[in-house]
Amino acid sequence: MSLLSTMIEYLAFRPFRALLQVYIHLGSTCFQSIKPGTELPESTLEEIVRFRESQYAGNQDYLIPDTQEARAQEKSLDLRSYHGIARDRTGQIIAVARFTPYPFETTRLLGPRLTAPFHGYLEISRLVCAKRRSGIGRRLLLQGGCFAIARGRYRGFVAICKSGNLAIFEKFGLGTHGQHRIPGRPASTYHFISADFQRITGTTLAYTSRKLAHACSVILSPFL
Repeated sequence: MSLLSTMIEYLAFRPFRALLQVYIHLGSTCFQSIKPGTELPESTLEEIVRFRESQYAGNQDYLIPDTQEARAQEKSLDLRSYHGIARDRTGQIIAVARFTPYPFETTRLLGPRLTAPFHGYLEISRLVCAKRRSGIGRRLLLQGGCFAIARGRYRGFVAICKSGNLAIFEKFGLGTHGQHRIPGRPASTYHFISADFQRITGTTLAYTSRKLAHACSVILSPFL
């Protein structure tokens, strides 16, 4: 995608950005500004890791690094990635997401042949939400999309997900490129998915407009 076409796409997106921001910030949850790991305090990075691992424990233990090498590898990814963080009204983290430029974590897991065509995309990973926090992860993804489009240097998103989570990403326009097994993980099938921001924007705006219209009708119903 050329710089000119990226700018045109962003300018076309701008009228809808305010609508998305309204939806993202509904309720009492605080969504921090997305920042690269190198700009986050060490204490915040450690807080993110503790939250992830607390949610993975007993359910997805294979995502918790269990060697010094694995922890160093994860730390390196965190430092060169962007991070979305959602907190409750007490300041506690309730959801996180990581957005990584190429080479992705998936490049290491599934190989460069699959991921090389997506140089210039951001990989969504470590999208983790506390239990009973419906919709927070969806808003983190929306915030990540707004952030990436505004920066003008990225073309879209890629991710890997299990079959049970595929429908969540399809709501944002991401489609599958096939199913894969990942060595060292339980016998689950993963989908490698992607979409450029033109597709993501169109799909997301239609979905978000419906959600926002419903929220507004609930809020205004006592006055109608």
